[in-house]
Amino acid sequence: TKQKVLSLAKIYNLTQTNKIFIDIDHDDFINLLNICVGFYKPIYNFSNFSDVQSILKKNKILNNKNWTIPILLKCKLKKKLKKNQYYIIKFKNKIVGCLKFKDLFEIDKKKFTKKIFGTLNKSHPGVERFLKSGRHFFDGECYISKELIPKNKYFKKALSIYKNKKKSDLENSVAFSTRNICHKGHEFILNYLKFKYKNLFIVLIQTPENKYDPNFLIKSYEYLKKIKKVPYKIIQIYLPLFLAGPKEAFIQSKVISNIGIKTFLVGRDHAGVK
Repeated sequence: TKQKVLSLAKIYNLTQTNKIFIDIDHDDFINLLNICVGFYKPIYNFSNFSDVQSILKKNKILNNKNWTIPILLKCKLKKKLKKNQYYIIKFKNKIVGCLKFKDLFEIDKKKFTKKIFGTLNKSHPGVERFLKSGRHFFDGECYISKELIPKNKYFKKALSIYKNKKKSDLENSVAFSTRNICHKGHEFILNYLKFKYKNLFIVLIQTPENKYDPNFLIKSYEYLKKIKKVPYKIIQIYLPLFLAGPKEAFIQSKVISNIGIKTFLVGRDHAGVK
């Protein structure tokens, strides 16, 4: 696949003739990150119109690979962009990457919402948020600046496992993913898993909607590891909170599988709403 992580200098060089910026929100940035580092394989760019139609109809992208939720890049621009030109992507006024623009497209948002969330009821926060978003979406090739890839050691550990995939680290492996601090139920599950699997991973999922500070989450699992002697490794990933139930569980499992972990334990109300 094409190199998706570029230096800031390379991004400046590609975009120097264009003064229009594409501003993105936090979820867009997380999606950009996962696309470009490879965690969303077989997704290599934000979804275009054809991908959206294929995912909604068959839960597959056009090359017949399984995927459950289109990864869309919203367009808020009023200005016209030129096809096959590179444009800077900004998040919180920082240059985080660039987009080689191909086109804009619209989708049937009610059909999309019904397929992804199973309802049009606006009391569902995922439905409400999506229906309030704009009507136009980008089609293009996306790239991230390597300087903007998160530096925290638990995310770097996930990247390292993904890139190196040592057999000894991933043989007979299982992931327990969570956004929550550990409690007695988690402790029971982890003690059960440690006897069945050689390599046990805690996958801490960081989203803007998390109830707990990520550092506090990490400390709680480091404490359990130290006090209860549960032999697991901690890694961290970033994911938007789609609130799409089983379809979201698939994307989590795909990221974990791409990292190289063999088995994924699915939570009781996985990305559900209440």
